[in-house]
Amino acid sequence: MAYLLPSPLPGNGEYMDKCVGLIYSSLPMATNMISVEALSKIIDTTQLTSDLEGTLHYDHSQWIDVRLALEDFVWQAADLLDRLDDLQEDLSRSDFADDVAGAKHSIDLHADMKKKIMKAPVEDIDLIGQKLLQRLLLTTT
Repeated sequence: MAYLLPSPLPGNGEYMDKCVGLIYSSLPMATNMISVEALSKIIDTTQLTSDLEGTLHYDHSQWIDVRLALEDFVWQAADLLDRLDDLQEDLSRSDFADDVAGAKHSIDLHADMKKKIMKAPVEDIDLIGQKLLQRLLLTTT
């Protein structure tokens, strides 16, 4: 993790040094302070945005759009998975009928479950996932 501070820091130099020292001393890891100019010696400039003297194109609104689409897809996929897991549990129960009427009832229940499984929007979720994957591939190039 990196915390980037503008150089030079505005304000009284001694006061700012104390503030930065306080911030760094509260962090649970070793820290080094470097200038933006020295950052390109540690991190490839293709991974830095223009405000950090790099060449990485970054569009925050595009990132937000992709992130929201990804979260929506994950939510829909998880919901579908929960529903299919519930159906699998119902199918794995081994309730055996004692008579013909019970057997007919079990057949009807299984027919209803088959309808639910066939109505599950697996192809729709797959299509959404494929479109999202294409979108992610286009935004990374």
